[in-house]
Amino acid sequence: MDEHQAANRDLAALTEEQCLGYLRAGHIGRVGLVVAGRTQILPVNYAADDNGRVVFRTSASSVLNEVASAEVTFEIDGADDVSRTGWTVQLFGRGQEITRARGDDAATLRELPVEPWATDRTAWYLLTPNEIIGRALVIRSRPDHNDEGWFAGIPSS
Repeated sequence: MDEHQAANRDLAALTEEQCLGYLRAGHIGRVGLVVAGRTQILPVNYAADDNGRVVFRTSASSVLNEVASAEVTFEIDGADDVSRTGWTVQLFGRGQEITRARGDDAATLRELPVEPWATDRTAWYLLTPNEIIGRALVIRSRPDHNDEGWFAGIPSS
């Protein structure tokens, strides 16, 4: 990348709607939590609802079971190697087990399309956000266009 290309990129905050769009469109993310004083960051297959609540499934013996009643971070991201742009979305919130939770809300959450790649993932967890933030490395303007900047790959609402 030459100096002009590098100077033509900026970090820009994503709106809440853009963050929610990325969350709803994705299916692989990372859960961050502290277990026995040590930070763990683990990949999960997930689904998100329109409010940014994230559900995932895990096994009964997984360290991810520590998510129940814990403060957690959840992150997804993407990159375009050709344009050297990318984005990241982070959710900060609390975890809760919903495997046997009663009520329409829990039942609806368990119906979200979570498809674990690994087998025996019968425990369901919910991450409820207190805050969702995101940012993108964007191209301010393209030399071949007369626009005022654009976000690479942001899903539309």
